[in-house]
Amino acid sequence: MTTQPRNIKYTIEEVKAYIKENKMDMELLSDTYVSNGLPLNFKCDICEYSFNKTFNAIKSSGQSCPACGKNGIKITKDELAQHVKEFGYEIVDFLGGDSNKGTLFSVQCDRGHVYDTNYREFNREESRGGGSCKRCTKEGYSSTRKKTMKEFAQNVSEWGYTISGDPVKNIRDKRTFICSEGHERTTSYSELKKASGCPTCRGYINKHTEESISSSLAKVGIKYLTGFINTNEVFMYECECGNESVGRYHRLLSGERCPDCSSKRFWKYDEVVQYYKDRDCELLETEYIDSKSPMKYKCSCGETYSRTFNTFQYHPLCRNCTVSSIPKGKNHHGWNSELTEEERLNSRKYPEYKQWRNSVYERDSYTCQCCGDNNGHNLNAHHILNHSDYPELRLDIDNGITLCETCHVDFHMAYGFTYNSYEQLQEYIEDIINESKLKTA
Repeated sequence: MTTQPRNIKYTIEEVKAYIKENKMDMELLSDTYVSNGLPLNFKCDICEYSFNKTFNAIKSSGQSCPACGKNGIKITKDELAQHVKEFGYEIVDFLGGDSNKGTLFSVQCDRGHVYDTNYREFNREESRGGGSCKRCTKEGYSSTRKKTMKEFAQNVSEWGYTISGDPVKNIRDKRTFICSEGHERTTSYSELKKASGCPTCRGYINKHTEESISSSLAKVGIKYLTGFINTNEVFMYECECGNESVGRYHRLLSGERCPDCSSKRFWKYDEVVQYYKDRDCELLETEYIDSKSPMKYKCSCGETYSRTFNTFQYHPLCRNCTVSSIPKGKNHHGWNSELTEEERLNSRKYPEYKQWRNSVYERDSYTCQCCGDNNGHNLNAHHILNHSDYPELRLDIDNGITLCETCHVDFHMAYGFTYNSYEQLQEYIEDIINESKLKTA
């Protein structure tokens, strides 16, 4: 059995006849018809509204003019205006016909854009914020974000901030937030939510400033120029080779350099020697293998040290120079200004006491003077005449002796923590020696 081919091609006269036969109350204005999928121009006989619609849509929907279509639930214009207003919109003009879900009207969005829509299209995304302004969507302010933006503004206001510039669009969108005291804080909404209190009002001081990073970068041969905001943002710097480039603080400290220097993968031995020499150090190796092999060098302080070339570029100072460069006393970051001098002495947390303890260890060759234990990491500097009763002898090296933790605890368990003497120490040492002889006999 043969089937007749489906006739999907109409003439312009056939389209006009279809509209007339179905009494659609509309007039076809187009002069040519190409296919069912291309829109044609129509004019409503009731409200005289012109619109474009494909012939397929005319046949399938049975709806004539979108401005005064007969399908849809009737609502008054006042109800429609109130409904639109709940989502921050305002109706500019009604475009004819009774007020129903197919009625076209001009609406202005909360960002000032005017466009034509109807009740059905406007409510298409009602559950996600309402409205569907195409210009807002193209600019990144989609209908799903409008409701969220209002929530952002409300939360920011509850936290005591105002937003400088455009409203926040999403949780990762960075803005400058200003607290009630006028302190500015540039961050994202998600980070602000984690710690909503103003850090400046709490007395927090930013760890890194232009002065601090400039000093740190100078130690690795980099000159800071301008543009520092925080350690996560790039700024301008002058590389060791003299080129100006942009980078981040921690990456520059870890060895990152300008594109010209980064493309230099292999170092020659003479270049490595000169690199150490420029930092007042002397390379003691006779050959350079690679940047990950440890190499001995003499530091500017005279100490011999070993580390990889990669590590040396990040931090050229040896351990002794690093320790000596750390601020001490009142300049140390952990200094507690609320402690009295007497409390510091009693807690034994002051530089002179640490120096006394190290001197006692060095004199006794880091060995317990009772049992001879020299394993390390278990030694104590013991005051022969106890610390609390003889404050004038606290830093006298002749009043100290090296004991291991076991001997130190046993001594104080036997003789207490006050009124200790040389005789008690000598008696304790003799007991330890005699006990050791009995075990070996």
